[in-house]
Amino acid sequence: MEIKPFECTREPNFGPGNGHRIAVTIDVETGKDLSEQTGSDLVSFNAELWKGYAEDGKRMNTVSSDKVYNCVDDRSVLLPDLGPAEKATGIVLLDCPSVPTSLAFSFPQQGNSWEWEYPAQ
Repeated sequence: MEIKPFECTREPNFGPGNGHRIAVTIDVETGKDLSEQTGSDLVSFNAELWKGYAEDGKRMNTVSSDKVYNCVDDRSVLLPDLGPAEKATGIVLLDCPSVPTSLAFSFPQQGNSWEWEYPAQ
């Protein structure tokens, strides 16, 4: 996994959005028992499932926006939703209102979650 700032690649630039664009590169492989584990035939890492935390420890209200999603000229770099027994590498674009000190991800209705410091130290 890699987390780093992201600059729009599609013209025209679709504006600042929330202000701080971040690309999370994920290399993922799902098991053939995905449906049994998650209760769904698909797994997604969409920006709406991420959380950002500000320097004061408060959770940001959002880390997603249509503006950042639409500023990519090559959509093949975006991580797709995955089904059972699939592998993929791609990016998830986040759009934070300020530079986060950490980013977190969790699957809906699942007890597991992950958190990363940002920028990585």
